Formats: sequence, C-alpha cells, structure tokens
Amino acid sequence: MARWMLLNRIVGGALRRVKHDRFAVHGACIVTTPRDVISAEVCAALAFQTYENAELDLVQSLLITDLDTIELGGALGVTGSAILRKLTPPARLITAEFRPELLPILERNLALNSCGNMFSILRRAIAYPLSADRCTHADFVIPAGSFGSRKSYEHALGFRTINAQTTTLRAICEEFSLGSFQLICDIEGAELEIIEQDCAVLEKCRLLIIELHEANRPDRSVSPAQLRDLLLDQGFHVMAGNGDVLALTR
Repeated sequence: MARWMLLNRIVGGALRRVKHDRFAVHGACIVTTPRDVISAEVCAALAFQTYENAELDLVQSLLITDLDTIELGGALGVTGSAILRKLTPPARLITAEFRPELLPILERNLALNSCGNMFSILRRAIAYPLSADRCTHADFVIPAGSFGSRKSYEHALGFRTINAQTTTLRAICEEFSLGSFQLICDIEGAELEIIEQDCAVLEKCRLLIIELHEANRPDRSVSPAQLRDLLLDQGFHVMAGNGDVLALTR
C-alpha cells in the first residue's frame, strides 16, 4: 500500500507538471491548483479517471438534462462540472460546499465548464438540528488529506475542526423555489438525517445519485445497507449502482 501511494504521488506530480495542472475528466477541464490543497495523488486519480468514477458514470448515463439539480458536497467541482456539461437551460445546478480552501477551486472549475448553464454555490454544510437545538452553525471534523468531512460529535476525532454555517435539503428547495429536482449526494454519512428528516422533500426527487457511508452517531451506527433499505422503504428503487454508489428513482 505504501509503495502504491508513493507511486501515485510520483506519477501525479509528473502529470501535473506536464499538463500544467489541467486535467480532462469526462470532457470537462479540471484545474488542480493550488498545489498545497490538491495533492499529486488526486491528480493521478483525475488523470486515470478513477476520481469519483462510479458517481461520474451514473451522472453521465442517467442525469435528467432538463431538471434542476442539487449537489451536496461540491469539493473540487469535478462532478458539478460533469453535471453542468449535460444540463440544458433553464435547468440549474445548486451545489453546497463549506470548506473555505475548496470554494475558489469549486467556483473556478464550475465557471470553466458551465457551458452557459446557471449555477449557484451555497457556502454551507448539510446538518440537521438535534432535538430542540436550532443552531445554524455546527463543527465539522476534517481528516488530513481528505476532501470529506463529518459533523463533529463528542466521540469524533480528526485532523482539524471547522465551524460552518449549515442548511438542510428542505431549506435549499425553499430558497431556490424548487419543485421536482434531482439530487447528487456525497456527504460522508450526513445522508442519514436527509433520509430520516426530509422525507417529504425527497418525494419530489426524481433521480437520486448517492454515495452511502457508515453513519456513526453518539447513540447508534447505521450501515450503507441500512441506509439503502431506508430509501427503499420510502418508495425509491435502485436503477443502477456500483458498490455503495447508487442511482435511485421512484
């Protein structure tokens, strides 16, 4: 494993120099600077089409081109760029990302690949209040070397913590006056609260592409298989999938 990681780092570093930090991913141009945020390993994954490849394959084959799209977890804008290149006006992309070091990268890559389509970036994280707590901010643990994040609970450990403004799927739909929509979701376990607390909003979701993660809470853990079953219980059925990355519709 260590040798493989070292090889990825060497190959990714060489490729980013040759390509001047510009990588073609499913027809989109993804810029990978600044280098202190985007690692050489990520560049290697982009070059060899292994970065979020399961999610990207489903977007390419199943995205409804004339439907407003919500993306939760914008990261570098790779998936968002693929979405924008497939949408047709007046369909919009609304993408949520809260990590400050990723926001300029996300905005630049979406702008490069918008193809004239409208997009909005919500600088917020997805989190749902616990009991009577109505706070609009929460702490999130950021693991070292990862673009992912998880809401911080007392038992959580991580590299650093960010306090971020939060929102919910319901609030996003209300803010943008969305009727039916499609949802692309990769939010490291926070999908549990969406599934359990935003059932009514999910009834308007015509296509759901989601990466399911173990959801660890102070009082319980929910596996990806259990999350899938919760979605099936709500009337979704699986159209396609690759491991824990699923495309579902009603």
